[in-house]
Amino acid sequence: QDGVSYDLLLRQKRFGAAEVLTLLRQILPVLELLHGSGLVHGDVNPGHLLRRHSDGLPVLLDGGRVQPQDTIERGAGWGDLHDLGLTALMLLSGSASHDGGWPEGLELDSGFRQVLKRLLADQPEHSFGQASEVLQALESVVLPASEPDPELPVAPRARRARDREQGAEGRLWPVVVALALSALVGSAIGWFVLKRSSPAAPALNRVGQKPVVSVPSVERD
Repeated sequence: QDGVSYDLLLRQKRFGAAEVLTLLRQILPVLELLHGSGLVHGDVNPGHLLRRHSDGLPVLLDGGRVQPQDTIERGAGWGDLHDLGLTALMLLSGSASHDGGWPEGLELDSGFRQVLKRLLADQPEHSFGQASEVLQALESVVLPASEPDPELPVAPRARRARDREQGAEGRLWPVVVALALSALVGSAIGWFVLKRSSPAAPALNRVGQKPVVSVPSVERD
């Protein structure tokens, strides 16, 4: 895969909450697939996550460590979730060395904080049983949109949609101006033609009565 590992990115920047939340939502289905097949990764960390250059999506590396769950201790899938939570905390704190405690000064949305703390639980019974449970818990977490990373490439489909939006926005004002000018010119021409072609209004026969006007059928049409 052509990309850059997250441990290298961690030395260059500190990740925002929205970035880490997106990363979790993209990697958890991979772990769900592994665990559903009776496999565990065994060593999820920033060094085994790669941000792909082509579309910016994260890729879980080091498949050589993947092993069947029945060959190791029961509930080992929980270890992958714990390691993923620890990885998220490293990215949020900006430190590659972390003991699992909550970083001082790190403020997060209460729902996101609760999910991370449960991922970091020391005992499987206090954590999530499956990756799908973590995904479900993260559905209710809403974070403000983060600024796009200038180093992160835009996926082709997203790039085309963005270009269409910008192109439509750029073409909008000329259309509005043209319509406004057309309306003004049309109104002026209509007023001029009507003024010249309209006959003088006939006088009322009597107060409160409309004048009797004989209009040829051609003009009525």
